[in-house]
Amino acid sequence: APVLRKGDAAPAYYHLFPESDLRKLIEKATTSGIITDLYNSSRLYQLIWKPLEKAIERTRRLYIAPDGLLHLVSFTAVKTENGTFLPDRHELRMVTSSRNILKENESEIPANDSLSIVLFGGINYDADSLSLVKANKELYSVRSFSPELSASTTSGSPEWQYMPGTKSETDSIANLFETGKKELIQGDRATEESFKNLSGHSPSVIHIATHGFSFHDMKKMNWSLGNETLKEQHTLQVKPLLQSGLVMAGANRLPQGKKRIEGTDDGFLTAYEISLLDLSRSRLAVLSACKTGLGLVSGNEGVFGLQRAFKMAGIKSLIISLWEVPDQQTSELMYLFYLFWRNGNDQYKALEAAQKKMREKYDNPYYWAGFVLIE
Repeated sequence: APVLRKGDAAPAYYHLFPESDLRKLIEKATTSGIITDLYNSSRLYQLIWKPLEKAIERTRRLYIAPDGLLHLVSFTAVKTENGTFLPDRHELRMVTSSRNILKENESEIPANDSLSIVLFGGINYDADSLSLVKANKELYSVRSFSPELSASTTSGSPEWQYMPGTKSETDSIANLFETGKKELIQGDRATEESFKNLSGHSPSVIHIATHGFSFHDMKKMNWSLGNETLKEQHTLQVKPLLQSGLVMAGANRLPQGKKRIEGTDDGFLTAYEISLLDLSRSRLAVLSACKTGLGLVSGNEGVFGLQRAFKMAGIKSLIISLWEVPDQQTSELMYLFYLFWRNGNDQYKALEAAQKKMREKYDNPYYWAGFVLIE
């Protein structure tokens, strides 16, 4: 780990641990199905943080640019040897690259009255063909590339369950914003096309409360791309972006064995599709869904998934999740985040305050540490 402190002419380098040590811990927690087992002890602290203790012990704010498997670690949940958490000692800020530290003033966004927001939630994954066509008729469709999933291979796959918490979540957040500065897109209206329609004129903030999927889910459910051209594209840059995304209205048609509706998308908004949009007017995207921070981790190339897609689309900052998050507690956390943000904190301090508030109610990091803000 190169460590660069204020006033240093050059970074100092510290040896941390063999990557295999962290891989074993992650695989053990993943196999057990309880990812937060990773944070029950101070083992992560001893691996990642203890070698750096003396170098950063008096540092208040720390910028962390994770590499490799460290992308999968919630530093907020790392427990120290005396039982406290890292945010109790330091103000943590995650960046996709150390060069983003130079843009610090850009990223500290107060939620003032000039901000606008579009919220997707309460999505009807069982929307029928008539309602989907009706919803999309009202849109000026910005049709980006839409890969076709093979309906024959998805029949019998698990269906996406409606999440009532996502509707109450987006309703409550909308109440914090002024009339005219907010738009709620829910139920049958929350189609792929409705999201793509934001391209070129996106709001300050995009909030999406839905299911997320990663390439592991696609493999498990035996999904395949029906487009022959795409089957031949196995490049590192493209294929993983086709295998992670967000679930939108009508997505259960394919798992139910129904045909795709001609002239509409399939309800699976892939990272690749998002990467082709222009969302550069937006300062923040909040992906209030499961595993939106996951994807293919490729050495020092970072994560190929939703976070890369939104960055490619021009989003300045992202709030993403590292594991399957609970519906009710996620709604609580998100409301607190916006509440603290609207009360004058920048987005980093707002998320930190929201997570600390959740810690007072829930001991287990599973309920509050799954989300990270990256810039």
